[in-house]
Amino acid sequence: MNQKNFNDRKGQALVEFALALPLVLILVLGVLEFGRAFQTKIVLTNAAREGAHYFIYDKDDNTTFTNTKDAVVAEAFNSGVNIQTSDVTIHCYDGGSVDDSCPDGSTVEVHVTNLFELQIIGSFIDPLPINSTARMLVP
Repeated sequence: MNQKNFNDRKGQALVEFALALPLVLILVLGVLEFGRAFQTKIVLTNAAREGAHYFIYDKDDNTTFTNTKDAVVAEAFNSGVNIQTSDVTIHCYDGGSVDDSCPDGSTVEVHVTNLFELQIIGSFIDPLPINSTARMLVP
């Protein structure tokens, strides 16, 4: 093989690398963003579950709804996700209708919403809503 052919092939490899690198970077960064979104979903699910659990064992207090929202916000914050109490909704269902008194045998539902902002391409895409709901039977 002469020297000219060898130099031509080195140039070809460089061009192929330059074309493939952006695609590989986009793929890797997309996987990282998906991982962050999935971690946020897990945190919200745990926070909603913790809120429902807190509610059923603190239901006799007059400030149950407020304390439950605070517990959900604290659980999410301790896991690295910042939410507000306005992102948490609590409903009690007694036979299919919404009932604020939450009698024994009813179901409490804690719903948490968070707007997930993409770090890499966030300026091009609106924040994605991530929701989670937990339901528990009031003993």
